[in-house]
Amino acid sequence: MFSAKPAPKRGLKLFHEYKPFPVGALTWNATSVTREDEPKELKIGSKVYKLGHEFYWSRLHLKHKDYAPRRTIGDLEMDTLLSTLKPTASQDILEILLAVSELETEPLEPRRRASTMLQQQYLPSHVIEPDTKKSKNANNKTFSLPKKHKDACIRFMNLYNTMPDWVNEEQLDKGAAVFIKYFQASCVSLYFNGLVAGMSAPLITSVLTRTGYMTNDSFDTTLRLLETLQMVCECALHGAEGLRPGNRGWQSVIRVRILHGKVRQRIQSVQADDKWDTNRLGVPINQEDLGATLLSFSIVALRGIEFNLGHPVSAEEQINYLHFWRYIGWLMGIQDEFNPCNGSVSVAYASLESILMHQIVAPSDQFSTITRVFLNAPEANGWKCDYPRRIELARRYLGKAYEDVLQLEDMGFWARLRADIEFGIIKAFTVLADTPIIGKYVFLFNQGLAGFFLRWMDQTHRSNWQLRESYDGSVNRCPHFTLPKLT
Repeated sequence: MFSAKPAPKRGLKLFHEYKPFPVGALTWNATSVTREDEPKELKIGSKVYKLGHEFYWSRLHLKHKDYAPRRTIGDLEMDTLLSTLKPTASQDILEILLAVSELETEPLEPRRRASTMLQQQYLPSHVIEPDTKKSKNANNKTFSLPKKHKDACIRFMNLYNTMPDWVNEEQLDKGAAVFIKYFQASCVSLYFNGLVAGMSAPLITSVLTRTGYMTNDSFDTTLRLLETLQMVCECALHGAEGLRPGNRGWQSVIRVRILHGKVRQRIQSVQADDKWDTNRLGVPINQEDLGATLLSFSIVALRGIEFNLGHPVSAEEQINYLHFWRYIGWLMGIQDEFNPCNGSVSVAYASLESILMHQIVAPSDQFSTITRVFLNAPEANGWKCDYPRRIELARRYLGKAYEDVLQLEDMGFWARLRADIEFGIIKAFTVLADTPIIGKYVFLFNQGLAGFFLRWMDQTHRSNWQLRESYDGSVNRCPHFTLPKLT
């Protein structure tokens, strides 16, 4: 199903090496979120240069006209479910789905029973009405939903209570093992090359600025970062077993999908001066946005590993890792035909380069401000995370081109030294993980590290990815949020 060749050694060029504009190469420094300035001379074989990336345009790459339809599609199944249930921000929709699935649909694999405590504690009373008839077994209380709500839940769960036929569980296990094997490099790459670099994509940050998540210095931003790592660890730590319907990894992905659906629903429902402009920005958290995010977790992570390792991971590891994220993307609501991990490694790389051309814009004070707030969020909440060191790490991982776009200044000798030490530690773990003997112990250590993080989250900050109740959708009125709205 997948094919891969050893990827070229482009990690160093992508993340660190910076070259002036090559003679005869195309560049596209978009300043309009409508992307109407797409180079008309862009054709097969054209050499393209953008923010330190150099590649040749091929038949695998997509133009604006190819992506435009995806911006009009959200998540049809989740949007239909939420529009039927009309839940409040804090209601736990997943628990309703699991309970209904247990009683009304084919059992989950593996079977997961909705306990009496679950029914009493989590299921919202105004949606679920207790059954007045006494059960033969007093410990087996049942509940009933309005038929319309129950049918919507059943329709959704019938789609996701079994794995698709194309899923290969052995590949899921091996793909998850790639993340654990290179745990340090994967996490750092996801943070800097995925999330921080993504702050220069206005079509994505336009959603973030309206929710205030990840764009303000409140604890919300720090919590969302922790939740993101929580989801990935819960998916990767137990491989296919954790991703089977009803298990912890599966639940985490569906909860994030529900959060996306609630955000999409909330943004579109706001009637204010800064009402969401669907014609200009597309549907909030649409298929293109979801695909771009999936690339941050998949191909961008592979490139980050490559940067630390000094060479690409094996072709088999690349293929398995993409298969792992293809399934997670499917659970997240990405239509398989739009899933950038549904194909060869070359297709995934071309998808990332296409997104780079379409989404990333020229330097802007606004994106620089958002990036600084994002990087400073943990420290603003009392966590001693060394903001200057993180700026220097961002400069190292993103390279000169992004450094200019996001206006990341030199933080001085001592900050650079601390960043170099951390970079050296991450690189050492990455290189040792790729060795035959020591690599086994590094893998076990990383397994324990991921497990420790999840236990810590369970005891302290574990969340069910619920929205705040007190939010009206306005950029300027969002709690703790003072950044200027996107223009």
